Amino acid sequence: MQQFKSISIRNDILTLIFILTFVPFGFMVYSLVMERNQLTKEAFHKTALHAEQTSRLISQMTGSTELLLNMLSRLPIVQAGNAKAVNSFLLDLVSQYPEYSSIFIVDESGRRWATTNSITGSVSYKDRKYFANAMSSGRFSSGEYAIGKIKKKPVFSFGLPVRSSSEAITGVVVATIELSGLKKLLQKQIAQDNLSIMTMDHGGKILLNSTNPEFEGTQQDDAVFKQILQGVEESIIEIGEKQGSPRKILAYKKLYLPGENSPYMYAMVEADKQLLLKDLNRKFGINLTILLASVLLSLVISYRFSKRFLLDKVDESEQCHRVLFETSPQGIIYRNANGAIISANPVAERFFGKSPVVIDSVTYTEKYPEYIHEDGSPYPAETHPGLEALSSGKTAYNKIMGVLHSPDENYIWLKINSIPICRKGETRPYMVYSMLEDVTRQKEQERERLELERQILHAQKLESLGVMAGGIAHDFNNLLQSILGNIELAARDLAPVSGPQKHIANALISGRQATHLTSLLLAYIGRGFIDKKELNLNLLVRENADMFRSAATTAVSFELSLSEELPAIIADEAQIQQVVMNLISNASEAIEKQPGFVTVTTGVQNCDQTYLSASLLEEKPEPGNYVFLEVSDNGCGISKDIISRLFDPFFTIKFTGRGLGMSAVMGIMKAHSGALFVETEVGKGTTFRALFPVYDFEQPAKAHILTRPCIEKSISPEYQLSGLVLVVDDEKSVLRTCSKMVQLCGFTVVTACDGIEAVTLFRERADEIDAVLMDMTMPNMDGIAAMNEIHKIRPDAKVILASGFNEEELGKRATDQAPSGFIRKPYSMSQLEIELQRVLVKT
Repeated sequence: MQQFKSISIRNDILTLIFILTFVPFGFMVYSLVMERNQLTKEAFHKTALHAEQTSRLISQMTGSTELLLNMLSRLPIVQAGNAKAVNSFLLDLVSQYPEYSSIFIVDESGRRWATTNSITGSVSYKDRKYFANAMSSGRFSSGEYAIGKIKKKPVFSFGLPVRSSSEAITGVVVATIELSGLKKLLQKQIAQDNLSIMTMDHGGKILLNSTNPEFEGTQQDDAVFKQILQGVEESIIEIGEKQGSPRKILAYKKLYLPGENSPYMYAMVEADKQLLLKDLNRKFGINLTILLASVLLSLVISYRFSKRFLLDKVDESEQCHRVLFETSPQGIIYRNANGAIISANPVAERFFGKSPVVIDSVTYTEKYPEYIHEDGSPYPAETHPGLEALSSGKTAYNKIMGVLHSPDENYIWLKINSIPICRKGETRPYMVYSMLEDVTRQKEQERERLELERQILHAQKLESLGVMAGGIAHDFNNLLQSILGNIELAARDLAPVSGPQKHIANALISGRQATHLTSLLLAYIGRGFIDKKELNLNLLVRENADMFRSAATTAVSFELSLSEELPAIIADEAQIQQVVMNLISNASEAIEKQPGFVTVTTGVQNCDQTYLSASLLEEKPEPGNYVFLEVSDNGCGISKDIISRLFDPFFTIKFTGRGLGMSAVMGIMKAHSGALFVETEVGKGTTFRALFPVYDFEQPAKAHILTRPCIEKSISPEYQLSGLVLVVDDEKSVLRTCSKMVQLCGFTVVTACDGIEAVTLFRERADEIDAVLMDMTMPNMDGIAAMNEIHKIRPDAKVILASGFNEEELGKRATDQAPSGFIRKPYSMSQLEIELQRVLVKT
């Protein structure tokens, strides 16, 4: 410590007091100012970033609404003014898109003629902004803050003109969004409590406020709104509240509709400066208190002893400084003019994992542990913040450095502030004071927050794609049912040897091939048709080896490496074939035109939770024994950015193809409660491993799975079909086609357009109706609910459910009494006849 004394103590006590007081105080003030500036700069960045994210989400919602309204305005039933059909369609649409509280259509006079709500009477919308703008401009238009007429909740509306075939405007189709739902969506992007999301309509009325909901529906402060209105398209401003409230940072962005010069909405994010600086001010107060206490203690010691005990007093002052030095919650390091560490407190020693070496030699080379920058690159010793401050004579502020104690430990992250100290009249520092703060936890929290945001966004994307895929598959299956059914009916009306029969047969083949697309979509969301049974994976591979080999190019060597004994799994054979075919096809294409190999391997492995957590699927299966199927190649490999998008529907790097192969593989593996892994290196090949749980023969079967009697598929031709069948479907074209098919089977038919009407008809004619053929997915009351009500009326009623989804959907909602039969859309005349015979035959 003698060297430290020679540097620190001058000729009298005033120099000691100056060093102990003003230098640390100046450093504290300087650090406070710099940290305040840094926090303010970070707040500006965060508010601007979240304002951009908020505006992007609102723009996406607006764009989706415009596409939806544009689709509605062009529907034939809307063009024809068919109110009943439009109302039914709108109700089904709102059930699929719950973010819209209501959708309705008004004519050119502003009178509503189609709607999803239950308001009765004549209501005029002629005075609404979205109506007037849409009618006058002929474009997609927005409204303003309003209270909904049904739920009495704040809403915001959009309108789009309805044009006739001659492009004349005949009315406006309107979508209304509940602001509470928009508020929940926007709040997900804010991870800090000191940020607030706000939006305003075109007139400055606050649509939503994430932290002060009492301001929603009120007018924004005139001065603030005027400043935003006259400002640029997006900016960051500081505003002051009334009655002396602290200033706030406000980032805003103006949102425009195509063709309009005035914003229809403002996206804003606000940060309270007082909350931002709260922790900083508290830390400054603590440090200032410690400093003042040390100064007071030094003065008491100085004035208690005489001049002849000056050295003793200096020693006592040094001891006081040492107490603060040793007990400081932050690491402290002193360096001399040569860069050598002359003193380090215990906290600093703990940070570096060893005691810094004190060397008085002028030629000093320090032995550093491993240091890294935030981006992972090496942190050279000569660029250490303390040495940087020593060489430049300037403060090195808020430098972040990662320190590794030993190769088998994790990094700790330090924020370092190094300030050079110069003697009076000199410019070269004689000492550097460095303060080290452990920010490992803060960086870990930031990493966890970013990972959580990524997972939330990915889950939202997958959920949206799943809803879209399910909706498309359901509607497409209904269209195929109507198309294929009518083609088959037309074929029956033609003479067997007539010319059109060949073209109709080709159309039927092509139409049935189109069902493969819906199968892929349903497989992606795990709701495809699944016929699970006991399956040996080795047997499946051997029996289909020639087909699998054909999926590889001629330049590729196809090899099998199958385990001698494999336990059984429960799976759909066709879907497992599809998984293997897709993996082999992708492997073959990865090899391109060069000679290579594709190997299919099977085996059994026991997997723990740690191993299964690395599965590419979102849902991780339970630990246990699994049968694996592995497809390996020596092709070009897969880069990391491609792996992250590998299972996105319609994503492909091929010149041709639909991009549904791997997304279907993901859905099939999910439906089989399996796991999927990939090992790849660019230029060296790829290995996909699919795991299937080993079938437990002692485990009881799941309840409510539809089972069918064991009868021959072909029933005796002497059995003649007759009786009364109730056919139920909400799609009119499907209802007409299915009714005609049932009639050709020999039955009398009565029809119903939804579950409620079906239950009413069955109650009236329960003794006459022999069977019910009913769609499973319908508005108002779906097929499962209607079946349950029919069984309450007559427990022995024969009910056949029809759906494009798989039968396992029944197990989620059916009561103890299962349906008598199930037929998958689109079905043929022969399939329908066999199912009717199977259900009605006397056993």
